[in-house]
Amino acid sequence: MPNPRKPSDKRQNRVTKDVGAGNVVAPGSGALSVLVPEPSTPVPKPPVPVSAKARRYWQAFWNSPLAQVIEPNVDAFLLVRWITYVDEWETCSATLRKEGMTVEGSTGQLVLHPLAKHRATVESSLSSIEQRLGLDPKSRALLGLAVNTYKKSAADLMTDIQNIPPIALEY
Repeated sequence: MPNPRKPSDKRQNRVTKDVGAGNVVAPGSGALSVLVPEPSTPVPKPPVPVSAKARRYWQAFWNSPLAQVIEPNVDAFLLVRWITYVDEWETCSATLRKEGMTVEGSTGQLVLHPLAKHRATVESSLSSIEQRLGLDPKSRALLGLAVNTYKKSAADLMTDIQNIPPIALEY
């Protein structure tokens, strides 16, 4: 059984407040926090010109509970890079679907499309930024974030998945 925590007035750093249920806590501490529900401000426009699909991702991000822990003035450069990489990845993917993963080389042999390597590089950079922003469950856990107010049952998730409108793929 762990030792009980010292009273706050007996601790060396007396200005440290006790960690409560609504606070964001340090990564790896094991405690998870509840984020503030729905944002009260309108969704900002993407800071760079991006495709309609990338704008939908931008809108979904700002409508999610994760947007509550983002400081737009401080995290602006990271957010600009994220949405730019999302748009770049989508553009590369659409081109590869249209043209195929291989092209004819200089001597007539089949070679990997140059955009395939570029897309892999963009995907690597995108993955790094997504982890820093907490855009996947593991990253949120490592950052000490939980969206307890957003937790849904399996049945609710299946209903949500079934209600997603189909997106036409461009070939």
